[in-house]
Order: sequence, then structure tokens, then C-alpha cells
Amino acid sequence: MNTLHKAIDQLEEFMTSTEKTVLIKGTQHFKKHLLALHIIGNVTEKCNILFRCNTIHNAGDFLKTKTPARAGKAYLFDNEHSVYIDTNSRFTWGKSPKEVDYSIVYPIDSLCKEYNKEVIIEDIIQRTKKKIFLISCKDVHDYQWLNQYVQRYVIYDQKQAKSI
Repeated sequence: MNTLHKAIDQLEEFMTSTEKTVLIKGTQHFKKHLLALHIIGNVTEKCNILFRCNTIHNAGDFLKTKTPARAGKAYLFDNEHSVYIDTNSRFTWGKSPKEVDYSIVYPIDSLCKEYNKEVIIEDIIQRTKKKIFLISCKDVHDYQWLNQYVQRYVIYDQKQAKSI
């Protein structure tokens, strides 16, 4: 079984578990966040998703928005899911819904350097009713500080993986 199929199986299991937070790591640099969106889209009906990123510009690039990304604006995903964007900066948090079904933090690598990284994660935990996806980009950081928040770890490597 290749790493994509294994990651999908583990994430689908995560979605039906009582666990709240998953850390997705691996060498599939720019596809792990899309995998998380794909999993959410496959197992849920209409929902709200918060996509927290290091910059608004990067969020637009990562999500392939057709117009320049704006904090707090709802972008439609799979014609039924609303994706809201904000950043690691508190100044954008007030523009996003106070409560969402799912959150994706990508890249988690940018948080590793933040002096207030725990505050950023705690805000995500408070906002998210169902599941949180913390997603690495290049796996060059020590993620041990996340152990207190993460219940499941999933690896999505590039070798043998096909695109979703």
C-alpha cells in the first residue's frame, strides 16, 4: 500500500474517532493540506472550515483562490463547504467565525518560530467543534511541542504516492 492510500485510511479513521487533532507530516510538501480538504469533503456534508496560514497571500496560493485571498471571507469548496482564511496574526482572527467545524493549520512549520505558538494553537482549539488538522510543509522542525495537542500522527510521503 502506498503512502497516499495509507494516509487516506488513517485520516478516514481519524474522522470517525474521538480524537480531535492530527499532525500530518511527510515529504509530499504541497499536497498534504489538499488531502485534508479532500478527506473533510468526502466524509462530511455542508460545513465551515478555518484555514489558518502564515500569510494571506500564501493562503490564496495554497487554496488556489481565483481572486486575491481576504481574511474572514468564505470561499466555497466542493460547492458546499465554506472555507474561511486567517493567519497566525491575531489581527485577522476577529474576521473569522468564532466557531467552525474543522480547522487546518498549514504550514505548521511557521508556528515553530512564533513566540506565541501555544496561543495560536489554543485559539484554534477553542474555535473548532470537530477536528483539527495540523500540517507540516518540509518537516525540518522539532514538533515535540505539539505532543500535548496531537492525538494522531499521519505520514504522507512523496515516494510511490499518486496525486489526489
